[in-house]
Parts: sequence; C-alpha cells; structure tokens
Amino acid sequence: MKKIMITGAEGFVGHYLIEQLKNKYNILATYFLKKDFEVQSVYLDISDLESLNKYITDYRPDIICHLAAQSSGGVSYNNPYQTYSINVLGTANILECIRTASNKIRLFIPSSSDVYGIPNYLPIDEKHPLNPTNPYSSSKMIAEQITMQYVMHYDLDAVLSRSFNHTGIGQDKKFFVPTVIRKIRNAKDGDTITMGNIAIMRDFLDVRDMVSAYELLLESAPGIYNVAANNPIVLNDIVEFVIELSGKHINIKIDPDKVRKNENLRLFGTFEKLKKKTGWEPKISINETLDWMYKNYE
Repeated sequence: MKKIMITGAEGFVGHYLIEQLKNKYNILATYFLKKDFEVQSVYLDISDLESLNKYITDYRPDIICHLAAQSSGGVSYNNPYQTYSINVLGTANILECIRTASNKIRLFIPSSSDVYGIPNYLPIDEKHPLNPTNPYSSSKMIAEQITMQYVMHYDLDAVLSRSFNHTGIGQDKKFFVPTVIRKIRNAKDGDTITMGNIAIMRDFLDVRDMVSAYELLLESAPGIYNVAANNPIVLNDIVEFVIELSGKHINIKIDPDKVRKNENLRLFGTFEKLKKKTGWEPKISINETLDWMYKNYE
C-alpha cells in the first residue's frame, strides 16, 4: 500500500479522512493537540522545519495530505498573526521539505472557497477571480500561490481543493451549524435565542461527502478543484429545520454585534470540474446531515 502522511490529523476533517483511507493506505497521522488514533501517529509542529523534514525523510510518504491549519475566519480577525504563521509558513515548510526530499511526493492541500471573496457570478467555478476579505481567506490564497510557485519552478506534484462549507458530528462548536444545534438543544420551549445574519445563503456539504472527494483527489490529475454542493441554502432555513427537529417553539433574535462586516450574502460553487475528472458528486442532503448531527449531539 502507498504511504500517506496527514498533517493536522486531530482536526475535524482529519478523523473522517483517516476512517476513509485506513484500509487503502499506510497512514502516519501528525497532531499538534494530542488525540487518540487507530493509526500510527506523531506529534508535529509544522512551524518546526527541522522536525517536519525529519519525519518526511524517515517515513518517505508517497502522499502528504496537509490539513494542519487555522480554519476559522472569525478567529483570524482576532489573531491574524497566528493565522498567517500557521497557514502560510506551515505550507511553505511542507513545500520546502518536499522540494528537498529524495523521493517524489504528491501533495494535497485543502484550500477554501473563502479565497473567492464576494462573487462576481454564481455558481463560482475555478476560473473565478480571487478576492479574499479576511485574514483567513488571505492566508489560504497566499498558501495557494506559494504552492503554485513550487509547482512551476521545482516541478512539484500538487493538487488543491477549494472546499466550500462542510459540517458534521465533531465540528468545533464555534462554527455555524454546531452553534445552531447547541443553542436549540439547550433552549427551553418558548425561549429566544440570538443569531447573526441568517439571511445569507451558503453551500453546505456533509463532511463524509467531503472526504470522499478528498480520497479521489489524492490520485487525480494535478490542479485546483472546487469541492461544493451547488445547492445553496439560506441559513434561516437551517435554523428553522433544527427547530422543527427539536419539537420546541423557539424565537429568533438577530444580534447586530454578531453580523460580520464584508459578509458575502450569497456564496456557492459548481463541482463540475471535479465531477468530470473523478465522477464525484455529493450524496448526502443537508437535512440528512442536520438530522444526524442533532440526534448525535454531545
């Protein structure tokens, strides 16, 4: 079996990706925050170039899946330096280790649909101009650009996804869907809960569909691919569906302090390129995902 090294494996997507790949690859999972894994794992700070290079040299992976990142736009406003340090320098370190490695390594990096910024047209395809609007999306765009420089000048083999919103059990509670579920689960019948702007429209994928796309991209032709649902939903509809699942009467109040500046009102993408190359398409509806998450809330 081929050997794959997954950075940031303790993150939300990492758990699902390991489950998806564990019977098809020999996996080395790296973590920064301790977590139990069913596969071989090691501690790794991706800002430590020497340690990173040692693990890559010793393990000699065929593929590196670089998941390690600061992944929240909201957090990036409060700590832009940390966001750039992890997302930009961490990626540059990975690239430099691959450049100097004695074996040929395929690199897969999940980027973000946030790099597109406010859409010029919808649905967004991979040719859409990039216009990041916060430190997180800016850091992901820079990481993409650095990667393509290494591809162009050093003949690196790289494939990138621009991943649209995805959710599922285990996602950090600071993200939208887990926040909605937590608030509604904890509310009493007749309570009022506060939300930010829930009139905006977004694309949502189930994390299990996301990692099925990642599995295919690991072996796909180099390039950049949207991983999207192309099935936009207004956030208010998610809130209303979760309220319906709860069987409670819940009032919603919009808190102006929770409304982000420069918020994209509508953001969704096409996955046509990915489908043509791999045959992938999403299989799990947003309502199925919400039902799964609500019933298994911890």
